[in-house]
Amino acid sequence: MFTAGEIQDIQKVKEVLINYFRPRLEQFPDNMKTFLVQYGILTGGASASVFHHDIPNDYDVYLENESAVDTFTKMIESPDIMKFIKDVNEKYIAQVTVKGKLITARAVTFNNDIQVITCKTADSRKAFDFVHCMPYLSIKDYKYYISKEQYDSIKDKQLKINIGAERTPDGHRFAKFVEKGWKE
Repeated sequence: MFTAGEIQDIQKVKEVLINYFRPRLEQFPDNMKTFLVQYGILTGGASASVFHHDIPNDYDVYLENESAVDTFTKMIESPDIMKFIKDVNEKYIAQVTVKGKLITARAVTFNNDIQVITCKTADSRKAFDFVHCMPYLSIKDYKYYISKEQYDSIKDKQLKINIGAERTPDGHRFAKFVEKGWKE
């Protein structure tokens, strides 16, 4: 159970996430916006960033199912959508699937910092490496889902490995969070 203060914290995080995310979503053409609302969830590190008064680096959107991923992959081929995809900078080392655009085998990153994950679906968040990355916001109805364990991990900046994780986080992932003040 959450205390009244924790509920207020959660409501504030939800409001700020929506206030950061909604204007980015509104930048898309109607067909992409409608699609992401229908099939997407916002998850990953954005909740933890907002909780600690940081602006998220990006907004990870996972799609509902493989069919939605396939539809999305076809949608981004449109020139109207392609122009919203971030250009690759010269320091980027991952292999891209479309020359000059930040489209990889794992995700598509847009100019508005929304990153749509294409290698997994929304259910995969249950297997995320760290507990603090698991809360999510349903884009369809803007309902926010967070467990007490997730909340406590975020509040305490405690790196807690998810017992349902597909794999143990690598040293780079640990170092990334430790540099930001998280405790192992």
